[in-house]
Amino acid sequence: MADAAPVAAAQNEDQDQPAPEHGDQKSACSEQKPASSTRATVLVCIAFASSGIAVGSLGPLLPILAAETSTELALMGGIQSAFAVYALVSSLVSGAVADKRSALGYRWLGATLLFAAIGSWALPAAGSFTGALLSIGCQGAAMGAFDSAGNVFILWAHGARAGPVIQASHAAFGAGALAAPIFIAWLGDDWGTLCRANAAVSLLCGLSLALCETTPTRPEAAAVEGEADAQEAAAALAAATRGVKASTLVLFFFYSGLEGCYALLLFTFAVEQLSLSAAEAAALTSAFWLCLLLGRILAVCLSVRLRAAQLQAIDMTTMGAALGVLLLVSDSRAGLWVVTCVHGLGIGSFYASAFSHCGDVIVMSGALSTGTVITGSVGKIVLSVVFTSAYSRWAYLYPILLVSCWVASAAAYAGQLHYGRLLSADSTQP
Repeated sequence: MADAAPVAAAQNEDQDQPAPEHGDQKSACSEQKPASSTRATVLVCIAFASSGIAVGSLGPLLPILAAETSTELALMGGIQSAFAVYALVSSLVSGAVADKRSALGYRWLGATLLFAAIGSWALPAAGSFTGALLSIGCQGAAMGAFDSAGNVFILWAHGARAGPVIQASHAAFGAGALAAPIFIAWLGDDWGTLCRANAAVSLLCGLSLALCETTPTRPEAAAVEGEADAQEAAAALAAATRGVKASTLVLFFFYSGLEGCYALLLFTFAVEQLSLSAAEAAALTSAFWLCLLLGRILAVCLSVRLRAAQLQAIDMTTMGAALGVLLLVSDSRAGLWVVTCVHGLGIGSFYASAFSHCGDVIVMSGALSTGTVITGSVGKIVLSVVFTSAYSRWAYLYPILLVSCWVASAAAYAGQLHYGRLLSADSTQP
């Protein structure tokens, strides 16, 4: 089947080496990576950090751009929605390019970064609402395209060893997003310096990736061998593959909603229900994002030793334990601090773990990578509306809603495991 996980042992040229477990992906360059492939990996991680700076700058820059362009803040806030829409549309295009024009490889990523550089460089000189909209829209389109193709290229290039690289790229993104508001506050009226420096980083990474000599190669799918009824075996593999894909998309819907809604209402819940001051609630929110980043950094180290499925299980357990405690101590200030920090550590690496786990089980495609981006974004939008509507009427339900969202994520994760095991069993039967 085209989507079944590759059988890496049959592709090993050196028979003296032990065969990897089923589900491991091996790209054409995974055995001996040339220096250009290593350089491309480093450049991709730097580019993710640059994307994080662009995303992290949006919030702090909104009032500044509104004042400089004489635009109402409510109208300027629509720029964030435009950023998201551009990112979603471009991710659709980028997923198709990754699948159908895979020979472009890192050159495609280089092209997306050139657009990011243009948007970042033009923003300080926008001068009007339209100019700011075009500049930030350009950044959003570049980020969506880069994110959709960049993640899947990492899987193709590194195969079974992609876990630490994906975790590192997401940690770099988080570091950039966390650093951006700090730099903007520090630079003050000279905030344009950050945009231009970020543009220079995107430009240099883009040009370097465009000149990269290697191209990530999509792994071959496993062939069904030794089955008495090949059609029946193929049908079973296809059904299990569809199950993995559906479970993964549902998982990203609820996980993204859980992450977004926790951060969205944390400040309000802390102030209104626990009587924290605005400064204390802001510090609590910052602690959540800091722990999320620390969780990603910790996952880089853990993923060297653990498989993606194991790391994903640790993440699910950590989040579930934290939210379970929240139900018991939802009226405690100290309890909320502990829960927020532990939950941030658990949820920080979950995206990369879930993505890598899916790539371990089936051959990841650009279309599926795009699907995770889209379902995650839709999940944040839909569940944010549900959570805010429910909170406005029944604020005490906030912890219960969070736990319900985690339960749905856990069910989807169980489905991902179940269908993955079916794939492994069907593909290895004699």
